[in-house]
Amino acid sequence: MGAHVLRAAVATFGLAVSACSGSTSTYTSDAERGSTHAFITIERRDALSATTVADAKAFASFLRTPPEVDFAVVTRLAGLDLTLPELGECALGDTHRELGAMLSPLRRVELLAAGDVALETPEGRVELAPHAFPAVTDLLAGVVYTTRDRAASLPAGEVYALSTAGSASLSPLSVSSEAPAALTAITLSGVPLSSTSALPASGAELGWKPGSARDVVYATLASSDGTPLGVCAFRDDAGRGKIIPAMVPSAGPVNLSLHRLRSVALPAGASVDAGELRFDFELSTSVSVQGR
Repeated sequence: MGAHVLRAAVATFGLAVSACSGSTSTYTSDAERGSTHAFITIERRDALSATTVADAKAFASFLRTPPEVDFAVVTRLAGLDLTLPELGECALGDTHRELGAMLSPLRRVELLAAGDVALETPEGRVELAPHAFPAVTDLLAGVVYTTRDRAASLPAGEVYALSTAGSASLSPLSVSSEAPAALTAITLSGVPLSSTSALPASGAELGWKPGSARDVVYATLASSDGTPLGVCAFRDDAGRGKIIPAMVPSAGPVNLSLHRLRSVALPAGASVDAGELRFDFELSTSVSVQGR
C-alpha cells in the first residue's frame, strides 16, 4: 500500500500550514527521537473516453525515522519517490530503482498514528481511513491513511484543507493548498488528442493549455500489456513538450498518460519536521503508433 499512489515532484510553492501549538520557519530534529515527516498525496486518474473520474484517491503517512538514517533512503524504501527526468528531457523504461542493497543500514521506521484524518473541499468532506501497514520486514510498520474507495470526491482546481486530530505520538496538523486545474486542450502533433489519435513512430509534440510555472507536466508511454516504455517531464507553463522516438515502438497500440503534478513543501512545525503535499492529476488514452 502507498507505493503506487505516491509520485515525486520537482516543483514547490508556498503553502498555508498551522499546528495547534504553533510553528517555526526552520527545519528542526531532535537528536534522540529522529525526525517526523508527513506525506499527503491526492490523485485523480481520468480516461479521455470516460465521462466520469476513473479513479480518485488520497493517501497520508507520517513517518518517524531514526536520527542516523538518511531520509532520502526512507522515501525510496517506502515508495514515496519517483525519479523524473530533467525538465524538457525523457528517460526510457521505468523509474523503479532497486532497494535491496539499501535495507541493511536502516533501523525501524515508524508510520505514526495521527488520529482522525480528513480532507475538506468545496465538494464536501472526505474521511481517510486508517490501515495497518504490514511490513515485509521489521524496518517499516505502523499506520497509513487512505480514502475508503477509489472514486472519492477529489476535485481539480479547488482549495483542499487537510486536518488531523493528533495522537499520543503526533500533534494535530492543519494544511491547506489549492489543487491544480485539470489538463485541457491537449494536442498530439498539433491535432486534438482523442482515442483515435495516431502517434508517429518518429516521435511527436504534445501540447496543452499552459498552467502554472510552479507545476510540472509529465507524460508516460506504456505498451498495451502495461510495460513502461518511457517518461518525459516538461514545464507546465511551456504548454508543449516532445516525445522522443526512442520511446515509441515501431507499431501497435500504446497507452499515453499525461500528468499535471504539483508539490507543496511543508515547513517545519510543531507537528512535523518536514513533509510534502502532492497533487497528481492524470488523463490517459490509448493511441496507435504510425510506422516509420
